[in-house]
Amino acid sequence: MERPEPWLLDAIDAGLLLRALRAPPPGGAPIELVLYCMQGARATGDDAARPPRGGGGAGPARRQSSGRRATLASEGDADGALEEEPELSMPQMATGLGEPEIKDLAYLIVAATCRDGAAGELLQTVRSQLDVDEEGAAEVERLVALVEGAIARTQAADKGVAPLSADWSASLELVLVLLETVLPKDFKRFKSFVAWRDTLQNAVLQTLLQGVRDSWRPPQPRDGEAAAPAPSAQQLLARLKGSLRRCDVRSADDFDEAEYREATRSLNRTTLDLVKCLGTGWRFPWGLRVRLCEVLLRGVFDSLEEGAYIAEADEYLQMLQTRVWPLLGVSPSMHNSCFAWIHFRQFVITKTPALVGSTKALLRRLAQVSSSARRAQQGNAAGVGRRADDVAPEDAALACEVGACVIEWVGERVADYHRRAKALGGPRVLSGLVDVLAFAAQSR
Repeated sequence: MERPEPWLLDAIDAGLLLRALRAPPPGGAPIELVLYCMQGARATGDDAARPPRGGGGAGPARRQSSGRRATLASEGDADGALEEEPELSMPQMATGLGEPEIKDLAYLIVAATCRDGAAGELLQTVRSQLDVDEEGAAEVERLVALVEGAIARTQAADKGVAPLSADWSASLELVLVLLETVLPKDFKRFKSFVAWRDTLQNAVLQTLLQGVRDSWRPPQPRDGEAAAPAPSAQQLLARLKGSLRRCDVRSADDFDEAEYREATRSLNRTTLDLVKCLGTGWRFPWGLRVRLCEVLLRGVFDSLEEGAYIAEADEYLQMLQTRVWPLLGVSPSMHNSCFAWIHFRQFVITKTPALVGSTKALLRRLAQVSSSARRAQQGNAAGVGRRADDVAPEDAALACEVGACVIEWVGERVADYHRRAKALGGPRVLSGLVDVLAFAAQSR
């Protein structure tokens, strides 16, 4: 075994690597240290249950506190200590994207997926809940329409970008087609183009870094063919970064359309080479899909009365479950885990007693998911084939993670109840929280 170079050891994110060692990639794939160096440098730390109608009379508005990542003052701490919000911290969920970037990507996906007039009002709700201003939303919708026109023209002429998959509007293909199609002339200001391009390029880079880290499958030679030397993941990532640097023009005076188009074509070719070796294909990595699911589901809560649902909660959920989730690759189990999690998180933020009951009901459903996953695992060990409705291993791990985080957060405060009672919402919610702990334990 070769000894890693000193610079690599100095640059590795030790916490991220340790979490990865506790939950290694599926299939026993080797862990490439250089990927944890690059990923760690950017990491920010950041079916189907239907909520009852909320009582929040105010319509959707800009969310003020749902994106808070810092700390919350605990009213029950005598020493004035600060309470950290609970956070899911599986290594696969270290996406390298900040929450604003994830929200921008989430809105882009919904806008591209729900393009008909019937979804117009709900799209405005999504915009508001994700903190996207009206100008930014109009820009996204205009660019998506521009891309649709370009796709129709190239497919009619049988040239240009490669044929797109059926899920293109909720996958990495959407980002690449936008980068290849949109030019500075499509924006009012060159700086706006640069900011937009930077967000998408970072999404491409971090998505592929995570995909390589979690689901790299080196190409295998076909039967009867000699094994040709294939580029390694590190070589392909180096080419990817080279293409991204070519696209990174910061000044209008330095921009040349022909050079930029060639750079984006090179980016597409390199991305395709990488995607062929990823178990996820064009889909966003599992961890990013969880984050996208989480930020979109938070939108069911009213931003002004954070313990209540928005009036459109039922329609909002139906749109996500029937139109967005199938293309994005969000399974019913992933939905249930994230839905239970955002209810518990919202309780921590608001201390609304009603959310304890909702969390308890959702964790009960999550316990059923975990039970099904355990039975499927036992069946596989006994030689029984996997059924189509079996819970995927990573989704089962997410259900366990939600249960573990709930137990850790509540358990620490119950153990020090007299000092931290108000952080739990007071005595009136204690019995409900004990039930929450019991169902969380069953979901592990």
